[in-house]
Amino acid sequence: MRVLIVGCGYVGLPLGAELAKEGHKVFGLRRTDVGDADLKTVGLTPLHADISQLETLTALPADFDWVVNC
Repeated sequence: MRVLIVGCGYVGLPLGAELAKEGHKVFGLRRTDVGDADLKTVGLTPLHADISQLETLTALPADFDWVVNC
């Protein structure tokens, strides 16, 4: 499964790490690239956008099986 975690911080990061361990392809969405190394370390693909700014969302992949908003 392809999973997008919106708000991949205190709650989203451990969730993403667990899903990645289970073999899912997990993307972590944050507003900035601060912390990208943390996402990559646990097997997540970092993405950047601000969900309050529609124009930043258009460049994101759109083929997710699950979207989790943290």
